[in-house]
Amino acid sequence: MAIKVSNTTVINDSRALQNIASVDSTTAASITAAGVGGAVELEIFLVGGGGGAGNPNGKIGGGGGGGGVKQYNVGAITNFTGGNSIVIGSAGGRNSNNSGDNGGSSTGLGQTALGGGGGSGVAGTNGKSGANGGGGCSNASGGSATAGYPGGNAISYSTDRAGGGGGGAAAPGDEQGRGGAGVVNLWLGHPVQYGGGGCAWGTGRTIGGRGYPGYAAYQNGRQQVQQGGGGVDGRNATTNSGGGGGSQFQSQNSAAAAGIVLIRYKSSSNLATGGTITTQGAYKVHTFTSNGTFTVT
Repeated sequence: MAIKVSNTTVINDSRALQNIASVDSTTAASITAAGVGGAVELEIFLVGGGGGAGNPNGKIGGGGGGGGVKQYNVGAITNFTGGNSIVIGSAGGRNSNNSGDNGGSSTGLGQTALGGGGGSGVAGTNGKSGANGGGGCSNASGGSATAGYPGGNAISYSTDRAGGGGGGAAAPGDEQGRGGAGVVNLWLGHPVQYGGGGCAWGTGRTIGGRGYPGYAAYQNGRQQVQQGGGGVDGRNATTNSGGGGGSQFQSQNSAAAAGIVLIRYKSSSNLATGGTITTQGAYKVHTFTSNGTFTVT
């Protein structure tokens, strides 16, 4: 039904504005949020927690699988009035003399991204299954993936054993210990990789620091490639990247990373509260690095 002011139609039967020269920004945002002229759509990007790396008695275990990465358009913002719980998946534990723990799931607006699988820390045992699988340990297979890619297989190397790299959200881990690639997201105004697999010392004692985006190992005194999953040089996975943990040789494993949730919508003003709110081009982006509530106002 059209709405008229002084017999002049201002909102027609299609819910579009008509015969209005201009409105202030606050009124425009309220009208848009109400679905006039096209409803504001919500998009959500979720990353689960990375899996922890395995560490068998100070030897070489498998790298942790990266957290799952999911992106959805969940529909009109008016479908999510009130408070909406956001849960951030925890990083999988890095256990001494055992396999790493799986990462936790991230949830929000009815969607879920699962955590990555833990790397094996027991010789002859496969990596754990997860959104992306954990790497195997000494003559064992990488863990299977429910949403992305499997962990790398492992072949024994003398008594020190060898580990496969953790599977990533965009590529598998391998027996050279390289963690699989993560997925690149640009919502925060710059490219960030999420869900990268953790590195390990691989077959033939190859240093698995070339994981994409596994943190580099030092090979011949020179650092290799750089960010996301944990590496065998002791660098932890990038904070809130969902990167898997890295398995080090005779040392404490590098830590996996917790997940993250991003929610965005096109608007010149904030239409909700919760998380850290930034403006990126035409979008408002709510970033959750810990549990919180997304509340439509």
